[in-house]
Amino acid sequence: MTNFSAFLTASFLSEASFVKEFIVYVKDTEFLNVTFFPSPNSYAFINGIEIVSMPEKLYFKANKFKYVGQNSGSVIDNFTALESIYRLNVGGEHISSNADTGMYRSWDGDENYLLQTLGLTPTTRTPITYTTDTPNYTAPELVYQTQRSMGNLLKYYNLTWLLPVDSGFNYMLRLHFCNIISNYTTKGQMIFKIFINNQTAENEADLFEWTQGSGYPVYKDYGVYANDLDGQGSKQDLWLALRPNEESEKYDDGFLNGLEVFKLNMSGNLSSPNPGLSSTTPQTRPASPVKGNKKETPYAMIAEGVGGGIVLFSFIILIVLWWRKRAIHKSSYCPTSVSCARPVISPQLSDDQVSLVTWGKSCYRRGTLHEIIDPKLSSEIARGCLLKFGEIANNCLHEEGTERPSMEDVVWGLEFALKLQHAADEAMSENQELPFLMNGEGMVSD
Repeated sequence: MTNFSAFLTASFLSEASFVKEFIVYVKDTEFLNVTFFPSPNSYAFINGIEIVSMPEKLYFKANKFKYVGQNSGSVIDNFTALESIYRLNVGGEHISSNADTGMYRSWDGDENYLLQTLGLTPTTRTPITYTTDTPNYTAPELVYQTQRSMGNLLKYYNLTWLLPVDSGFNYMLRLHFCNIISNYTTKGQMIFKIFINNQTAENEADLFEWTQGSGYPVYKDYGVYANDLDGQGSKQDLWLALRPNEESEKYDDGFLNGLEVFKLNMSGNLSSPNPGLSSTTPQTRPASPVKGNKKETPYAMIAEGVGGGIVLFSFIILIVLWWRKRAIHKSSYCPTSVSCARPVISPQLSDDQVSLVTWGKSCYRRGTLHEIIDPKLSSEIARGCLLKFGEIANNCLHEEGTERPSMEDVVWGLEFALKLQHAADEAMSENQELPFLMNGEGMVSD
């Protein structure tokens, strides 16, 4: 870590405390040195350090991982350092370090990272059968005894997770699987696809091809690079999505039991810029560098506001037309004014909120788009739909014109956002009565 700020990191995470976890290879004859150097006019501190020994094959000498969107990439060897970014018990609850398999790892639930809180979460109490390829220290039984599957809305959406990461680094994603649905018993019955950052990682994922059968766990490792488009090492969303394969012989479904995401060092470095200060954190506003009227807005800010305002205004029009169309279809109330309930430039607000464009991009990076949306809209628009709108708007505001999406891509994205909203509406009305589809018909799993 370089120029690391615990305050800014805690603000971004909205947590009073947090843990940074790193994995390094230390030979028997080597010493592990952990050193903290304060930045100028500052000081370095640490509240606690834990050092845990783990098996070599857990991460460093595990199975080779598959590169996604590239022919080759980083290799995990004795000189590679890993930073644990996410460790999720998919479909289950938080698992404390004391409940881990001797590695003292904590596993979080996955609900906060779902594009939409959809799908089913089947569980089992049947003991898991570990193997030499997937020994018991790989992940605790609680990870493999719970999962999230697609449910009965698979024709509308992919089962998708959004994971904010630092740009400009390679990442390893470890996906944990274990079949616990008794209806699935043989090869070919249920096959699904895996996408990482809109790239195909697996086209025919079949647990009965990968394992000996139900109750046998397996994990797959994938490598992906997060492009640093703006050269600032800013946050971006890493997408993971599942979708049924049309070649499935009997069942249309897809599921995941656990997920680990690691950042890999680039040239011996894992440091990244500090995240932006959360707008929910009280700030001390510095004196204005502009002489004269403190409310005066710099010309650059005006130019940015006008240019970005045009983009936001276009999206507002599209959202209004979409909601009117939706209201006519449902014969229900529709807001006649969809906006952020504020002008493009508001000099009286805090520095990070003066420009609607700057604030909007900041909210998108932090995953807090709800802060910028008019409450009349935020109470009705689905989270996944809102995130998709935010993604499109953020891409359209890219500083490099060549990096902005084409109008065709924008239209496609808006249509996809509309499908996400329809899926959420149907989920509310149907209450997900059917767990999954079997050749277009409903069945019940145990």
